[in-house]
Amino acid sequence: KVAWGGWWELGEWGGGSDGLEVRREWPEEWRAREVAVIYGGADTLAFFREWLAPETRVIEHGPKISAAFVFSEREGIHRDLAEDIMRYGQRGCLSVQAIYVKGDVESFCGKLAGALDEWGRPKIAPTLSEAGAVRNERELARFRIANGADMAMWESEKSTNWTVVWDAESAALRPGPGSGFVRVFPMPEEISQESLGAESHFLSTAVCEPIAASDKLETLSPPRICAAGRAQE
Repeated sequence: KVAWGGWWELGEWGGGSDGLEVRREWPEEWRAREVAVIYGGADTLAFFREWLAPETRVIEHGPKISAAFVFSEREGIHRDLAEDIMRYGQRGCLSVQAIYVKGDVESFCGKLAGALDEWGRPKIAPTLSEAGAVRNERELARFRIANGADMAMWESEKSTNWTVVWDAESAALRPGPGSGFVRVFPMPEEISQESLGAESHFLSTAVCEPIAASDKLETLSPPRICAAGRAQE
């Protein structure tokens, strides 16, 4: 049994060995179970939806993502959001991976970058795969910026400790590579699952600032709403 996070490394290592074959096979008798409870990422869920018998009832516990919605800034909010992003190495469904901001988004990003830089290295260091994924996302952002995209990027110097990407061209909520990587978007005029995209269905926690504005998130129906700095509690 190998954790999903290690499959890439195992596959690459095993693929170069003549004496080892890496396979993922499941007992045939599992196909027609009455109920199957599946935990995992989107690829895992898609695999089992296709592989299990049509009559099997599938209970899915898929990937979750948390986001912050900043309707107004206050003293200390950038530090509080850095806590929501960086605590526990940005692992788990409570870690903020995207922030929607009303107002001067670029200025907000600069202040957030400063707060992340003060935080420094995540308490849980990224794996080689996670660090590589961060570098890939950074290069994609650089490529888009070089080609005229309405974007900007702030990043930790000589490390993958943290990254802030401002993207004014898309408000679609989507998971990032972790390791302090956060996307920042202008607040949509209408906050809904349609404006935030399909991934908003997997919203775990919505950080709302100020918390009194939480009624503006009603159409998202997030399982949990909290103030900035409390996402991990």
